[in-house]
Amino acid sequence: MSPRDLFERESELTVLSRALKAAGSGSGGFTVVTGSAGMGRSRLPASVRETARTHGQRVLSARGSERERDFAFGVVRQLFEAMPADADAGERAALLAGPAAQAAEVFTGFGSSAGDFAVLHGLYWLTANGCESESLVLLVDDLQWCDTPSLRFLAHLLRQITADPAVTLVRPAALSRAATAALLARALDGSVDPAFATACHRATGGNPLLLRELTRTRLPLWSRTGWPGCPGRASSWPVPSRFSATAPGSARPPNRPTRNSWTRPRPPRASSNWRSCTPRAPR
Repeated sequence: MSPRDLFERESELTVLSRALKAAGSGSGGFTVVTGSAGMGRSRLPASVRETARTHGQRVLSARGSERERDFAFGVVRQLFEAMPADADAGERAALLAGPAAQAAEVFTGFGSSAGDFAVLHGLYWLTANGCESESLVLLVDDLQWCDTPSLRFLAHLLRQITADPAVTLVRPAALSRAATAALLARALDGSVDPAFATACHRATGGNPLLLRELTRTRLPLWSRTGWPGCPGRASSWPVPSRFSATAPGSARPPNRPTRNSWTRPRPPRASSNWRSCTPRAPR
């Protein structure tokens, strides 16, 4: 995921880039990307992954899951299991040196207590030991599905690495008509009619995910079949007055048979990155 693939997200990327630079200089912090579904809560952090690696920072990633939230330290294990696996014997000993030895129980599965402060503090020291040789960037997607023990660790980590236990919030907004036109132009590999871009913006509410679903599922079909009375380039065709947030494939031309003619793509995830929210259909 490249920042070039994001539209009208310059200010959000600037905030994330500052957080990366601060981490690289030894100043820890937490940044939370929040907002309604489809606005880029997963894409924004993913876009800085390569930037972090270019700066010599190690990225450790995890994703919460509704079906796995009852597994203690599931997200923590996703984050840190690769560190000892990629290290030699000496590096593993250094990672688990001192108080960090208490964290070993989390990964062996024997004797760890989800509410044990010593375990949480051991995970903090595991993080600190990992930062001795390189800067670490922890990316947690779908935080609303994170298991409780992992959330306790993240809260403990926040209090340890910052003097002021606060987070920086990034809340991406809906795209403007101009950004919608730019996204469509990229998808169609050319300019688009302003009226067409306006119709797409009105149908999706400027939601980037719905716009991409529109270009992925509808435009290829329209380019083959067209709509009645709408010949010519796809960029000049109208779009439905509403594009459902729960079923992107529901947008279809009027007076067309639906059976055996239209593919309904998988709906977008109920909620997506470093946040907790309830998705709402664009108005």
